[in-house]
Amino acid sequence: ADGSHLTFPGKSLAFITPKEQQEMGVVAGSKTFYPHQMNAAWKYIRHGNLYLAHDVGVGKTATIATIIMEAKRLRGKKKIIYIVTNATLAQASSELKKIYPLMNILPVRVSKDEDRKQHSLHKMLVNDFDVAIMRQDDYNRIGLSPQASKVFDQEELDELRTILEEAK
Repeated sequence: ADGSHLTFPGKSLAFITPKEQQEMGVVAGSKTFYPHQMNAAWKYIRHGNLYLAHDVGVGKTATIATIIMEAKRLRGKKKIIYIVTNATLAQASSELKKIYPLMNILPVRVSKDEDRKQHSLHKMLVNDFDVAIMRQDDYNRIGLSPQASKVFDQEELDELRTILEEAK
């Protein structure tokens, strides 16, 4: 998936594409997107899903920032949730803002208290944002309703039974 043609409208000139670097030359203080970041964004745009498992420091957050904004612009996504490791919420939010200064980020903390948890989830439902960002622990607190959990478990059992039947 060659994403070298992407331009990422709305991003800061602190991050430039290789094509912009060729056209403008070196922009003082800017970082250039790596080809694998451009390709990952294009792969998401084309297929609608993506798994990023790169090493620390190779630009996953920058890739996610471009995917978030392109998902809204080109795929019509409305409510995007970005789950981060517990220790990186502030760092990830800051990095997203460096790349897209006008990105509307909704930080979400999910309480163990049921009323406060519902309030947090309601904020995600009614607010207009580009991305809601939450820690893994907060995401884990959301959980499924008992009814949804029962449906999910039944679907998993049905799928496993089908696999066993086909294996016979």
